[in-house]
Amino acid sequence: MIISPFKRRILRITAYILGSFIVLLTVFHFWFINHAEELLEELVESRSNGKLKLKVKKFRFNWFSNDMQLRNAVFYSTDTATAATSYRFSVERIHVRVKEILPLIFEKKIIFDSINLINPDIRVSRLRSLKDTVSSKEENTSLPQEMGRVYKSIQDALQVLKVNSFRINNGKFTLINKMAPDELPVTITNIQFHLDNLRIDTSTTAGSHKILFSDNVALQTHHQDILFPDGRHRLSFSNFRINILNKMVEFDSCTVTATRGRQRQKFI
Repeated sequence: MIISPFKRRILRITAYILGSFIVLLTVFHFWFINHAEELLEELVESRSNGKLKLKVKKFRFNWFSNDMQLRNAVFYSTDTATAATSYRFSVERIHVRVKEILPLIFEKKIIFDSINLINPDIRVSRLRSLKDTVSSKEENTSLPQEMGRVYKSIQDALQVLKVNSFRINNGKFTLINKMAPDELPVTITNIQFHLDNLRIDTSTTAGSHKILFSDNVALQTHHQDILFPDGRHRLSFSNFRINILNKMVEFDSCTVTATRGRQRQKFI
């Protein structure tokens, strides 16, 4: 079969165009991978008004599934000079599914679908007394209060980012009271936390505030032996679960012990 010179020219031009297009896509891919970390870091800093920073060691992105993976990511608070509490949130892997990627490039914003944190390590350090509370002289750290503040921060972030699903797998939470160096840190491990089908209620029945809803909030941790800061009180249990959808709160093999001098009291 003989191909006319005109057809050969058309084929040659088509090959040049396809080749140039493939080269441009390859260059754009590597440019995006190299600059995505910086874009995400700037996004976190701007959204938090400079109070929170992000550092990412490695970034990957799948163009076919819109899956983004951040390895060895660290979030940390920057206002330690005046804040009562500092936060450090290091995560081994973060899996993010985005709805669109172009807004990140051109508008520096991400439209999220889901976020999954693998092996996060949350460290909360009390630096000074809380002057905005009723009891400003309180020096002792409160584990429920600090975990509640972390949950509120996560809730606020998800509300701004409009995430559909949020998960923490094998999390670790540590509370440190730097106002009392002699106190022991409190640590909770094996944390599983799920928020599914998040949505915002924009109705005016609740005033001007937007309320965060979820089809299910589930929290689970297991095999805990928690020693409290005074070194005397200890809480142990094999399993603890909360599931809002099933209206369930469950404790398995819970033991509370308190030591006073050489005496030891045990409550089950």
